[in-house]
Amino acid sequence: MKALSLLTLVAVSGLAALPALAQKNVEAEKPVAAAEPSTLVVGDMAPPLAVESFVKGTPIKAMEKGKVYVVEFWATWCGPCRKAFPHLSKLQEQYKDKVTFVGVNVWEEQSYTPETIEKVKTFVESQAEKMAYTVAYDGAAGKMRTTYMEAAGQDGIPASFIVNQDGRVAWIGNPLDPSFDSQIEAVVNKTLTIDASTASKAREDLKKRSAARPLMEEFSKKMRAGETDAAMEIADKVIALGGEYGQQLAGFKFGYLLQNKGSKEAVAFGKTAYEACAKDSPMLLNQFAWTIVDPQGSVTEKDLDFALMCAGRAAELTKEKDGAILDTLARVHWTKGDKAKALEIQKKAVAIATPEFKEDLQATLKEYEGK
Repeated sequence: MKALSLLTLVAVSGLAALPALAQKNVEAEKPVAAAEPSTLVVGDMAPPLAVESFVKGTPIKAMEKGKVYVVEFWATWCGPCRKAFPHLSKLQEQYKDKVTFVGVNVWEEQSYTPETIEKVKTFVESQAEKMAYTVAYDGAAGKMRTTYMEAAGQDGIPASFIVNQDGRVAWIGNPLDPSFDSQIEAVVNKTLTIDASTASKAREDLKKRSAARPLMEEFSKKMRAGETDAAMEIADKVIALGGEYGQQLAGFKFGYLLQNKGSKEAVAFGKTAYEACAKDSPMLLNQFAWTIVDPQGSVTEKDLDFALMCAGRAAELTKEKDGAILDTLARVHWTKGDKAKALEIQKKAVAIATPEFKEDLQATLKEYEGK
């Protein structure tokens, strides 16, 4: 499995797999208050760390100005959260005193009891060095859930908030997103610009999420009822709105079309989705490109120019610091016949690859060198 092909599998394996990179505990939801909730977007001052207690690491009384923090939300029942723990630990080790990572347990149970925190503590202990950073417990009051997750319109976990040296939210998203690492680096190096236009765009994106949420629920109902055509019409509306939900359904529809209608129709849709919502999503762009050039894939009509546009854009968005995405870009060049360029990029991919990808990427490099 190479080049984030997990996302491709998510897309083609059906609706049940759609939340594979961000899960929501429906049973743990609380009734929505009647009052208009506060909002939290990139550029806003980060709310305080109002947790019930800290279960691992040194308690943090307040986020200090001049320091960078990553506030990450998780739950014991969340599979993707467990996948993120080792990577967060690696980043904590990499940045040491420059960045403080805080994992906040949230959405743990419908009805919190005194036993809930004991369950969380036992779980954290079982993770040992997989969670080698500060861990906190939101608890029944759910202050962090309200001021961070709900305020930011985040309804899936894992979810991370990067807080810069000025105490402002610099990035919100999934820590499994390829751009997560580069965003932390940009914040640490103070190269990430957050201005009025950034905050304005973030507020527009939050509005899009709010508008898309009921459509997403209707889409799920139609899919569960087997009303696929009606579901795809709803998906098109969400995709047109753009944003994270649009990107999710664009990836799902791309895989659905590939599986049920063929590669020509899937790629044609991908080109439409590129402008609608994909061009700012490294994961989705990588999915499009890799699906087209995957030597073991089912795409018969390979639009290599489109694949190169997607792969190149994904590499640009991640500042060429994601080995899996560079692996895809190298494969596109290889398939197009530019062997020298493919070798050059694949060597870069191997050099920066994370442990879970390194062996596969090295095997691909040997394949290119052998030929």
